[in-house]
Amino acid sequence: MRKPIIAALCAAVLWAQNPNTAVYPNAVVTDTDLLTGENLAQSPLTSDITADATTIPVLNAGIFRVPTAVTIDAEIIKICAKNTAANTLIVCSGGRGFDRTTAVSHASGTMVRATIAAHYHNQLAAEIKAIESTLGPNLSNVRTTINAVGGASNLDTVGRVPFTSASGIVDKSTLHFSSSNQRLGIGVTASHERLDVLGRLKLRDDGNYTAGVFFNDTNGSGDVFVGKTTTAANGPLGVWHSGAWRLRIRSDGNVGINVGDPLARLHVSGSVRFDTNFSGQGTGFGGVTQTFTWPSPRGTNLYYGYRFDIQDSLLDGSAAIAVYNTGTADGIFIEARGHSTGSTSPTGLAIAMNKIGTDQNNPNYSGYGIQVWDYTSAANPGSPLLVRNTAGGTRRLAQFQNIGNGPAIIELLSGNTANQESIFRFQDRTGATQWDFGKSASNNLIFRTGGGTTVAEIRSDRLQAPLIDSGGTVINVKSRGAVGDGATNDSSAIQDAINAAQAVGGLVYFPPGTYLISSTLQITAGVALAGTGSQSVIKGSGTFANLVAVNTGDPVMFSNLSFEASGSATSGALISITGPASLGNVRSRVENCRFFGGWDHINVDAAVALKIVNNDFDFPQRYAIRLNHSYDTDKGGILVFGNHFTNLVQKGVQIDNVGGVRIEGNYFANGTTQVALSFTSSTGTWNLRISNNTFDNFSTRAIDLAQTGSGYYQHAVITGNTIVPTSGSNRTMINVSGFITGIIDSNSIACTESQTGEVGIGLSPTYGIWSISNNNIGSCDNGINVNASNELVHISNNRLYWLLNNPIISTANGRVTEANMTFSQLGAWANGSIVYCTNCTVAATCAAGGSGALAKRINNTWVCN
Repeated sequence: MRKPIIAALCAAVLWAQNPNTAVYPNAVVTDTDLLTGENLAQSPLTSDITADATTIPVLNAGIFRVPTAVTIDAEIIKICAKNTAANTLIVCSGGRGFDRTTAVSHASGTMVRATIAAHYHNQLAAEIKAIESTLGPNLSNVRTTINAVGGASNLDTVGRVPFTSASGIVDKSTLHFSSSNQRLGIGVTASHERLDVLGRLKLRDDGNYTAGVFFNDTNGSGDVFVGKTTTAANGPLGVWHSGAWRLRIRSDGNVGINVGDPLARLHVSGSVRFDTNFSGQGTGFGGVTQTFTWPSPRGTNLYYGYRFDIQDSLLDGSAAIAVYNTGTADGIFIEARGHSTGSTSPTGLAIAMNKIGTDQNNPNYSGYGIQVWDYTSAANPGSPLLVRNTAGGTRRLAQFQNIGNGPAIIELLSGNTANQESIFRFQDRTGATQWDFGKSASNNLIFRTGGGTTVAEIRSDRLQAPLIDSGGTVINVKSRGAVGDGATNDSSAIQDAINAAQAVGGLVYFPPGTYLISSTLQITAGVALAGTGSQSVIKGSGTFANLVAVNTGDPVMFSNLSFEASGSATSGALISITGPASLGNVRSRVENCRFFGGWDHINVDAAVALKIVNNDFDFPQRYAIRLNHSYDTDKGGILVFGNHFTNLVQKGVQIDNVGGVRIEGNYFANGTTQVALSFTSSTGTWNLRISNNTFDNFSTRAIDLAQTGSGYYQHAVITGNTIVPTSGSNRTMINVSGFITGIIDSNSIACTESQTGEVGIGLSPTYGIWSISNNNIGSCDNGINVNASNELVHISNNRLYWLLNNPIISTANGRVTEANMTFSQLGAWANGSIVYCTNCTVAATCAAGGSGALAKRINNTWVCN
């Protein structure tokens, strides 16, 4: 019993002798000032701390409330914050050795306890006493204060001011309230409204809401607010109505109606209507210090200066002036009278409009200086914009100028539906003479006469216009009467154009179209025929020998044309080339053309230095190209390069009795034999090169060089070709017979899964020396088959793999040499063959298991001694 009494006495003594000073009324007390702790919150130190440490590391900082006070040993420490992630308590400034304790060091593991210190109870008591002293007994101090400023002489028990008197009116010097009509006056003795103020009324932002006044209906809904739009010191004044700011007045004087941020003295979003004339005076209206009326009557004698000046710098896509006229009078009539003759006054503009944009990448800056809408129709004709010059002379009706750094652009935008034109029309006043210039319905740029004839058209890839024959070197077939519609017979018109071009060594031009031909086009002198590619088609109709026949020693050029004939033809060629008996045709060229159908595509009977380059050959019934020099096989020098051969019914290239031929870099697909030679002349041929071609999907042979005559055929080179046949059997990929010398080198041959009778390379020379080396041959029945008669054939460094039977077969009486073969690769070769066997033994009869020997074929036996 003694301890509680002593504690109570101590508390009373502390209360009576409270040493703390209250914060109130000079400030409002904070949680830190009234700091308390929790007896049950405790956690040990996780490391030593010094006497001046401001961070307390504990095992669990999350259980402490802050602000608080903790005790460590005998020291009290004031805590203002904590870091639960790092499990640390943050010491308040000056918080070490708090409440008359001493700051000392503490060891890890010492318990840290939240505590309730009497010091904070003393502070709380001090604050309560300060508040009571301010209010006074029975709120006497509050009553006295209200009475001093003109309120009632006393308060009721809950502190309300009873504004009542015998007359019902409290008549004070500054505040007047009438209970009979519920009106309050400030500085006014007889209030006319619920609040009647004499002098200024000041409304302030409270930090969260802007200063202003709400207007509502009797239910408190339908807010209309008049006040500041932002809490900024210079925030605009505005009117909020129906969910949006309807009016804003900025501090710089700009006024906006239905706009978020007015950028001009009057910035309006929407239409502006004047039911009467709009009048003004002074420099504020366009810089003219005189009275004017807008709209002004016609004939006003004002010589220069602006009558109405509107500058649109809003950069938001809005219109500076919008006029919607549904009547018959002028929507806007603007007249520039100029000045009298001899006057030095400047000539004004009837209308001057300025579009200012500062950010060309912002779509909001893409407005227009002037925009005219046309709602006219056939029933209500008219022009939305009419500019007239009644003075005559060489005056400009309109001028478009860009005085900045960018381009000057005038745009004509067609209607919303597809295939609409955008046209500039030039005509006299009666409309008798008319020219159109602009975008056609097919989105090309056109020049068109008043009669509707397009005289020139600029497309995305070319300029298309009739070329008038004025004696020049370019002859347009349409200028000679060709139609090119695929139905009209254009034979005579095209022949006429060829004859005219031949006379001057010129060019015959075929615009896009299909030109039907019923008789052979004859070329007898140097000339060039050119078109636009696959769109310029020369098509045969009926049965005749050749589509185009060249019979001249002069060079003839064909380029960018398409030649077509019936797929069922049994004779003739799309192009036939020959020349004089002494030499043949010289230096002609066929390039970038397309051939389809017919018997032969190009038939060359006599030519020198001919180039057939980068053409497409599709579906010839016999040969895509036939080369034959029937006069002298020395006169060759023909290049077949970069062409594409497809759908070959018989052969791609047929070579008969011609030398100096190079077949390089072509692609062959779908056919029987793709390159073939059939030599029938007794004079022979020389220098044939077949290189870097691709032979794909053929059924018989990729390359077939066969001698059928008695001449000598020297030096053939077959190198770098890729050969991939279709599935089949009993065929040879590269077949050569009759040449004296030659090389078959670095070819890639892939047969079709070891079909019976498939041979990669078949060689049957009559005389001479041959080399077969560095070839890749796979998936065949036999790799290399040599049938030599008194010749030397050297076979080396070939890769032979996945073969059904023999890598190499040699028959007849020739000599065949092969480097580095194994015993198992020695086959039934012709007697006289010599090869180095890498694993043979040195013995009378070759056998495996040795370290290598020179194997010789003697009396049908391989001898290794």
